[in-house]
Amino acid sequence: MKRSGWVLIGVLVLTAVVGWLVLRRSSENVVLDLASSFGQAVEVRPAPEAFSVAETTIAGVAKPAILTKENTRVAWSVTVPDRAWLHLSAAVQEPAWTTAGDGVVFRVSINDDELLNVVVNPYGDESQRKWQDYALDLSEFAGEQVRVYLKTNTSVPGKNNADGDLGAWGAPRIVTR
Repeated sequence: MKRSGWVLIGVLVLTAVVGWLVLRRSSENVVLDLASSFGQAVEVRPAPEAFSVAETTIAGVAKPAILTKENTRVAWSVTVPDRAWLHLSAAVQEPAWTTAGDGVVFRVSINDDELLNVVVNPYGDESQRKWQDYALDLSEFAGEQVRVYLKTNTSVPGKNNADGDLGAWGAPRIVTR
């Protein structure tokens, strides 16, 4: 076989491998969509009125979202499957971007184990005027019945500034890969 034939075969094999890797990464099996199953939450604090669920656009990207406007805590009871991940995004809603404030604290816990604790402050940092995406590995909880908590605080610890604190949990879902 001529050299050009081997090059063509090599290119085809490389293309197939890259395509397989891309498709493999993007394939996820949604076990629980937390936004669409908000009504199944086992804990909603302070009250259901502190939340809303709506398609929400942040910096031109629309996602189903759980919206908050005060300190909140919501939990679902879940049996964690093998190879599970919690995929979600966090953002402050666009109308609050130009309101002086110190941001929203987003926290994720599995039972008492905190997996995420971040502050999103698009007023103080314009680079945070978008969805902040997270993928949290739940493999250590595989096979266990757990509570998955999404919590927001309207101010950083030690302060009491709730100005412009309109939190959004974007497309929160438990997936397997």
